[in-house]
Amino acid sequence: MKYISICLIVFNLCFNQSLLDRLVVPIYLNSEFGYGYDDNYLKLSIPEQVSQLENRLGDSKQIDSKIIKSKFTILYMPYIFHNHDTKVDFSISSSKYSSSNLKSYNNYMVKISQHLAPYTWVKFNYSYTPSYYIKSYLQSDPYISYSMGGDDYMPSMFTSEKVSIELTAPIPLLHRTYFSSKYLYESQYFNSDFNEFDLEINSYYFKIRKKFFNKLSLSIAYMNSTADNISFMNGMHSTADKDRSYIQNKLYMSFSIQKFYLLNRKISCGVYSSYEMREFSSSLVNDKLHFKREHSDLTINYWIKRHFNNNFDFKIKAVSRERVTSSPYYTEGTTVDNFKSFQKFEMWLSIIFKMDINVYY
Repeated sequence: MKYISICLIVFNLCFNQSLLDRLVVPIYLNSEFGYGYDDNYLKLSIPEQVSQLENRLGDSKQIDSKIIKSKFTILYMPYIFHNHDTKVDFSISSSKYSSSNLKSYNNYMVKISQHLAPYTWVKFNYSYTPSYYIKSYLQSDPYISYSMGGDDYMPSMFTSEKVSIELTAPIPLLHRTYFSSKYLYESQYFNSDFNEFDLEINSYYFKIRKKFFNKLSLSIAYMNSTADNISFMNGMHSTADKDRSYIQNKLYMSFSIQKFYLLNRKISCGVYSSYEMREFSSSLVNDKLHFKREHSDLTINYWIKRHFNNNFDFKIKAVSRERVTSSPYYTEGTTVDNFKSFQKFEMWLSIIFKMDINVYY
């Protein structure tokens, strides 16, 4: 009996040590700091910019803003399965707008990636944004009162949660060609003054990526989303004649060249674009804001990155975006298509730091 007890103690010690060795691994850190400028950070249309502008801006005095962004990422890779990597990413990012405290926000993200076979991964992702400000709107519910600077416009903001599962694998018989398939669930729950627009969104995403000569990469993706306005007709006065549900199709294209030499400098660059087509589902003729409304939304992102060494990169990015809305109705004294269309441009400078911490020391 004593011999058995000693064996059990030794077994437990060995097992615990083995488990500890699998879990005590280096931790990789990535920090990114960006300074940018957005010439229309609230996505204001031309009519909004020239009429009652102060009502739309909330706590701001101008339509453009300088922005400071920071992102801190921790990568942890415990050795759980033999010959199959496990990755756990945790990141915190923040955006600080110089023109508006309301617009400033934080985001928290956790991603777990499990290797299954050569170039094959399954990924679980969770993202949470506690508060995201859109802009200020006129409240239509007579039972809710608010005043900021003597008017009835109040800030509209929502909490966002995203959960997704994704599979990435090579495409058989196509050399260096891979696909990604993802299901994404997102909730957007607005502050109590605007909860008539609460949404639950289900999205299905598919991407094909092709690599050329180890450095060139081309990808094409498609996403279909269905948004359900869950607070529609929930008993409040303001939900009886507004339905923000919609169906959306979105196309993505990207092209990049990674780590090539130009004038003896190691450079990466690329172009990323998306084209969104959204059609609102409202069947209420008196819902002038959404009935028969649709829009197209084009975003083009140009970027170039200078690699100084394995721990330090410098990145420049320019983003242009244009949304064109189509609707036969009027709201707030102007056509809905003019009221909901906008253009904006962003410019960014970013510094990226990378390092690892060896926990064995």
